[in-house]
Formats: sequence, C-alpha cells, structure tokens
Amino acid sequence: MIKRETGACSVRLAVKHSVELLAESYAQALRWIHSIERTLDRHVNLRTKCASFIKEYLELGHMSWVAQELRVS
Repeated sequence: MIKRETGACSVRLAVKHSVELLAESYAQALRWIHSIERTLDRHVNLRTKCASFIKEYLELGHMSWVAQELRVS
C-alpha cells in the first residue's frame, strides 16, 4: 500500500499470472457491463438506487473518474 500526497491510498493488485493476460478479459467485462445495463433498463427502481449510490460514492471521494487519456477505447 502506498499513501499518496493527497492522503489517498493506492493498493497494488495481486495478480497470479502476467498482467498482460488481463487484456484478454476486456471483451468478457464489456459483455458483463452490457448485461447489467439491460437489467437496469428493465428495473427502473434498481437503476435509480444504483445511480444514487454511485453519486454518493463520488461525492464522498471514495472513487473518481478515470482521466480520458487512461480510458480504454
């Protein structure tokens, strides 16, 4: 664990295999996200609760947006 100047902590991921293999999971992760989106489209109440939770999580500083240059296209 590394404590950053901002006070935030950064934790290194424990990986059993080469980190390069993670790229192979992108397509699977994308399918999973689309599946979640379809579920939330069918359950508006759940979508509202999830959106509220994520908004609160952002406001509390528990997560932040990924810089555009670091996003996968």
